[in-house]
Amino acid sequence: MLVKKAPNKSIVGTSGQGKMIITFDELVDLLGAPHYLYQHQPNEVPLKTRCEWDILIDNEPVSIYDWCQYEYEVRDITTWSIGGHSVKAVQKFMELKGAPMDTLKVIVDLSKF
Repeated sequence: MLVKKAPNKSIVGTSGQGKMIITFDELVDLLGAPHYLYQHQPNEVPLKTRCEWDILIDNEPVSIYDWCQYEYEVRDITTWSIGGHSVKAVQKFMELKGAPMDTLKVIVDLSKF
């Protein structure tokens, strides 16, 4: 399995394909430091995504990110979105994580089918 940081052009056009329950620390252990980590300033409107990893797994673009979870500090988030061009992004990420696709900790967005 080939895993590398994705160039920006690979991530363009991706969208949410599912969600996963995993801690920030587990993601750091698996993927290293976030590729994007926004530091919120007081009295500033928060961004929809404050933390993100963009990777290619066997050339499949996969993005792991928080989505509109303003009520939590990034390090306290336990539900992360999985983005990609298709549900294959979720499958590839679960293979990387070593978890079966049918695990209850992954919620695939079935509205796309």
